Amino acid sequence: MSDKRLGKRSKAANAPRRAEGRRFTVKKNLPQTLEGTVEGLRGIWLRVRMDHDGKIWRCRGGLHDDYAVGDRIIAEPSGRGEARPLQRLERKTFLERGVADEKSKCLAANADQLFIVVSVHEPPLREGLIDRFLVLAEHGFLTPHLVINKTDLSTDADELARTEKLYAELGVPVFRVSAAKREGLEPLREVLMGTTSVFAGHSGVGKSTLLGTLLDMALETGTVNPVTGKGRHTTTRVEWLQVNERTVILDTPGVKDIGLHILSPAELCRGFREFVPHLSDCHFRNCTHSHEENCAVKRAVERGEISRRRYESYLSIIENP
Repeated sequence: MSDKRLGKRSKAANAPRRAEGRRFTVKKNLPQTLEGTVEGLRGIWLRVRMDHDGKIWRCRGGLHDDYAVGDRIIAEPSGRGEARPLQRLERKTFLERGVADEKSKCLAANADQLFIVVSVHEPPLREGLIDRFLVLAEHGFLTPHLVINKTDLSTDADELARTEKLYAELGVPVFRVSAAKREGLEPLREVLMGTTSVFAGHSGVGKSTLLGTLLDMALETGTVNPVTGKGRHTTTRVEWLQVNERTVILDTPGVKDIGLHILSPAELCRGFREFVPHLSDCHFRNCTHSHEENCAVKRAVERGEISRRRYESYLSIIENP
């Protein structure tokens, strides 16, 4: 076989490789590293909006347990519209919960506030779930708000007022709304503007309907199981909803339970903000505020400075975090 023919075969063999190289050539005017915000997780890919061009890039690599929607990352360009994550920057705030095997999963990062959405009917309001979310808010440095939906279906106005008073006295803003009837939405909309907010709650509380009404967007909604009284999941992953240039909502999947086993006893206790002023007065440094003598938290409960309902909720959590 002639050298000339060998040369032709060599060119043919190398052609796909050269074409592939051209396909994934990185533009020379790109910076060596890029910074951006994770706006979604899809399979093995992160959807990252890069700061330098404001466009969505696909980033492949790393376990999704390492990233959450809202994370700030540094990445290395690897191709047209693609990059490889190099580093996750420190989270200023976070919402995480316990999952199996004593692990934690971060649902959202770097938000300003957490809106805990509950309903008064189908499913019924559960103060224990509210308290668990409040613990997570304190742990993750998020400003909590409580949104009570489906108030038009309430059959016990006095109980609803007691619940509202309980959390308002803790300094948690409370919003009574009816997404179905578009009632009470304007004060909530005003608090959202100019912030990044996480919405979380029990399955079936009407969170997707509420957000769809607030944003005038068509979001998929679900129903409540008539047998269990629990909601069916509609949102299956954390969704980044860009309201305007300065306003973002992170919509998290509905939950049935919130695991707090990832937190230490001290972290659980500090999640009840009204306990904090009394902690240094307990006789025992490692006081659990359950059975110990000379417990300042228990004395505060007896004096009425701490709600007995909240204290009993705390005891329930430390027994079954």
